[in-house]
This record gives sequence, C-alpha cells and structure tokens, in this order.
Amino acid sequence: MKRFYFRHVPAAGPLSSFMACVGASLMIAAVLYIGDVVKAPMIVASFGATAVLLFATPASPVSQPINVVAGHFIAAGIGLVLAKCLVDNHVLAGLSVGLSIAAMMLLRITNPPAGATGLVAYMTHPGWMFLLFPVLFGCIALIIFATVFHRLRGVEYPLAPK
Repeated sequence: MKRFYFRHVPAAGPLSSFMACVGASLMIAAVLYIGDVVKAPMIVASFGATAVLLFATPASPVSQPINVVAGHFIAAGIGLVLAKCLVDNHVLAGLSVGLSIAAMMLLRITNPPAGATGLVAYMTHPGWMFLLFPVLFGCIALIIFATVFHRLRGVEYPLAPK
C-alpha cells in the first residue's frame, strides 16, 4: 500500500521552490507579453505543465529543449492531421494523445505536456498556423527564457550530451 502514497520526488528546499515559482511566473508572463507585441498567440494551456518541467525538474530528460520543442510540435501536428482528415469522435480524440505518445517515444523526444497539445489541436481545430503560433515559436520562447534564467542562477540547463 505504501507504494501508492510514497513520494519519490526528492525534497525541494524553500529557495528552490521559490525560484521555480519566480521563473515559471516570469516566463509565462514574458511569453504572453511577446505574443501581445507580435500580435500572435504564443501560449497554449499545456505550456503551464511545461513550465513545471522547466523550473521544477530542469535536469529531467523530458525537460530538455528537443523534447519540449519537438514533442509539442509533433503532437500538435498529429492532432491537426486527425482533426482535418477524419470525423470527430472520442476514439480519435484518444488517438490524438496515443499517437502523440507513440511518436514521441519512437523519436526519443517525450514531453508529457505535449500530449495535451495534441489533444487541444484535435479538439479545437485551430488551423495549420497553430504549428507556428503558438506551438513552435512559443516553445522556442519558453526554452530561451528557461535557459537564460537557469544560467543566471548557475543551474545547468540544458544538460550537456553524455
């Protein structure tokens, strides 16, 4: 029974928690501001979960730039293809997530929040520009911000190849 409530995530101190809060808050606000300036959407709701990865677990493989950018992009593309080519139904909504997961795993670019991006693309039918704004350019902005923020703090991000 203990395996259901045991916390595997290492304890984070108050300073780390505070800095994750500051980084994520500033990043989302900055990317929204950039969207206002360029008059294009730069945020999708799943970027909130991406912020958790980028600031609470920057050393995780799923938090690395290729996983964030390519994971969201591939998942959005899958969701859009399913939305454009097939009739809406619950099975296809599920497939937008399932195929996104399979593609990310096969390409070694898994990013958990990206599964939601594929579902959003399928359910909202936003059009092909969704791949660029907010997905591609929004993810690039997230990565740039996270990289600068972490480096200013002396935190290694992104991780060096092994």
